[in-house]
Amino acid sequence: MNSDISSIIADLELFPPEQKQESQDPFVASHDVLKEKNQIAEQGGGDLAIRRYHQKHKMTARERIEYCLDADTFHEIDKFVGKTTLGDGIVGGWGLIQGRKTFIFAWDFTVIAGTCGYDNAGKVVKLQDMALKEKCPIIGINDSGGARIQEGMLSLAAYSRIFYGNSAKLSGRIPQISLIMGNCAGGAVYSPAMTDLIIMTDYSFMAITGPIVLKAATGVDVKASDLGGARIQEQESGVVHLTAPDDRKALDMAKEFFSFLPSNFREKPAVLDSKSDPANRLTTFSYDLLQGAGENAFDIRVLIKDVVDNSHYFELQKNYAPNVSIGFARISGIPIGIIANNSRYQAGCLDINSSCKAARFVNLCNLFNIPIINFVDVPGFLASLEQERGGIIRHGAKLLFSQCVADVPKISIIVRKSFGGAYCVMLSKDIQADRVFAVPSSVSAVMGASGAVDVIYRKELQKCANPEARAIKRQKLIDQYNKEHLNPWGAAGFGKIDEVIPADQIRIALTQELPHLFSSYQPPKDDRKFPNIPL
Repeated sequence: MNSDISSIIADLELFPPEQKQESQDPFVASHDVLKEKNQIAEQGGGDLAIRRYHQKHKMTARERIEYCLDADTFHEIDKFVGKTTLGDGIVGGWGLIQGRKTFIFAWDFTVIAGTCGYDNAGKVVKLQDMALKEKCPIIGINDSGGARIQEGMLSLAAYSRIFYGNSAKLSGRIPQISLIMGNCAGGAVYSPAMTDLIIMTDYSFMAITGPIVLKAATGVDVKASDLGGARIQEQESGVVHLTAPDDRKALDMAKEFFSFLPSNFREKPAVLDSKSDPANRLTTFSYDLLQGAGENAFDIRVLIKDVVDNSHYFELQKNYAPNVSIGFARISGIPIGIIANNSRYQAGCLDINSSCKAARFVNLCNLFNIPIINFVDVPGFLASLEQERGGIIRHGAKLLFSQCVADVPKISIIVRKSFGGAYCVMLSKDIQADRVFAVPSSVSAVMGASGAVDVIYRKELQKCANPEARAIKRQKLIDQYNKEHLNPWGAAGFGKIDEVIPADQIRIALTQELPHLFSSYQPPKDDRKFPNIPL
């Protein structure tokens, strides 16, 4: 090199001597870049935003994922996606829950309010596709301001891709669990609504529109909690299955729900050891309960807990349409789905809300190969003008249809009464219940004795000379109808009840029948039966 040129380069300090001496190995430098990018991505919206979150007693997106998964099993995917922020407001990947591979993602409200844009929606879609391909469950933790307005129509397209995944791809093939852990609106609530379970924390909010938009559109001024708070969505709308006081409890609920389901539609749910609760245990508490109840209302959940393994009943939507109770339990370690009429509420009648609630639960059990047990104590469908105008025929048919098409093991136990069309709907023998049991004091009929007598003997009673004679004759006819029809023997005589069992042997009957039915049942080998449609 020309000496003059060398001196010029030295003067310009293009290659200072100290830089030459301290030049870093490219291999080491690339690892330093990776470390720096990891730190940037993991800090989300920054230390200040995280501190504010912690002050509200909320966990960050990463903390929620780490708590949900088995220790040290999280493998993050697409950590560096994002044009302006690494991660772009979503943390996602896979890990293990109870040793089972599970995909999981969490919207990070500390980054652009957890809004949905085209890039970060692509992360969710990729996880959906991976979960589907590997036949693993997926959990979504929602804490999102909705569509990213700055992206315009692209943000709506982004949500549409996620919705398509929830419904057309995943529904009925793998379990989908959603948690609402912040203020979610618009598209941020439609995606959870298409999943199999929604858990909401008490401090969260979910609605199609927020209070400000609602006031602008309608003039109605309402608090956020009264519009889409946890109490509203659990008790009044029925959108939410479970509510929790904080993040940890919500995630614990998700993991318990997860324990009852298989990883996909081709598998059976796991059977646990049930030796701690003997199969031949007598249900003496149920016997005493039914004996003392007479015609009075009682809480069917007390009887359920007396029958199932270790008295553990994982109830869903307990404060919505409580006249029907739904939930999971185990018999001989086998997961079961329970549908039970609860006479403490509306005498246990079926109505619009309870029919839809139970129908979707039956579909869930059917899709994921969980046996269905019905505890029947139903006087019929609720008779009212409001119910008829609201479409009780159409909504009641949803439960009937679901019970009919379910091909998992199905057992019905008539614990007290089963009347009218509701008898058919609550897993009768002719809609292919595998076993129908009844206790000796139970009754099955078209209707109760008083109503039946008034219909059958109306003209005969009208011929009575006076009201006193009419009342005496009517009571005799009622007693006669009770004796002839209001018992299990007629139905048993026609083969519509397989076995009449003592009330203290309900558990024994189930532990004898269910294992054989479950072992012989084969899940579908080709494709899902149908999507789990939000009823």
